[in-house]
Amino acid sequence: MAQGITRNQHWIPQFYLKYFCDSKEKLCVYRRENDSFFRISPNHVCSKRDLYEVDHRVFSAGHEKHLFAQNTIERLLSEAEARIAPIYSCLIDCCNKNVTTGKEYYDGKLAACALVANLLTRHPLSLSKERKDAPQRMQEWMSNYELTQEEIKLLDEVDWYEDYEALTELAIMAVLLFSKDKRVPQRKMFEAFSKKKMTILKAPKFYSFITTSLPIMIIGPENTDYHFDFAFFPLSSGYAALFSDDGPGVRSNDSDGRQLAHWNQWLLWNGLYNREIIPLNCYWTTFWNRLLLLNCASWDIAMSSTLAPLERAVNEWGLSNQSE
Repeated sequence: MAQGITRNQHWIPQFYLKYFCDSKEKLCVYRRENDSFFRISPNHVCSKRDLYEVDHRVFSAGHEKHLFAQNTIERLLSEAEARIAPIYSCLIDCCNKNVTTGKEYYDGKLAACALVANLLTRHPLSLSKERKDAPQRMQEWMSNYELTQEEIKLLDEVDWYEDYEALTELAIMAVLLFSKDKRVPQRKMFEAFSKKKMTILKAPKFYSFITTSLPIMIIGPENTDYHFDFAFFPLSSGYAALFSDDGPGVRSNDSDGRQLAHWNQWLLWNGLYNREIIPLNCYWTTFWNRLLLLNCASWDIAMSSTLAPLERAVNEWGLSNQSE
């Protein structure tokens, strides 16, 4: 276990962050906590030491065996990312070629949907709420299930020391992140996104989309069926995806309703309403960047390949907050 252990564990995959890097593979970053801008490698953002590790309840911190089944979740996430990354790359290639039909584009859409569902599930705030329920879940599990000898043998190989609480916490993460059961939140989110029409928004030359430490904006009713009106997800510096039932147009009764109505009028006036790929100017690129910042309270950093669009989005986000 001393070989190949990853301690710096990301909740935003590096393959995704690299689509927002500059030519020197650096990110321009705004940190909300101290209102600062800086440049940094994607390896050093949206990560935390031992983020997905589970503490052994039978060992104290610092003990060589204090982590239960070390790197299990991190390894499985890396494998999942390795499957998504090349398909996601094909989606970006399709956008570059102005291709919005065919298997590569359709598979790319599903890869984007899978990534969105994964990002929403694996965020530290989302996972921590579920992981805190481990003691209660353990009691429910132990009252309804008994481990077989074969299962116990497998667990002994990872030195579990009959730590049922640690085992339950690990199982909670495994189910949330990797189960294909349709009742699991990640699967419900994937289904909700994949059923929507995906429209590609294209940033203008020498300008770009930004992303954040939780880069999904969802507006609409929230219920157990995971329905929503529309969602915005930056795919790269050059492209973003808009998921909705009605194509590129969006309807909403939220505080940005008038501006969204203006968005629909702009599409109609410019003959862009039925386009699969919509070219934007700087104003509308900033508009979506600002909405991303305004409609997600959980982001702590925002990122871009160049400083200008990041500064403008942050400035407009700040002005919008002051006016409320």
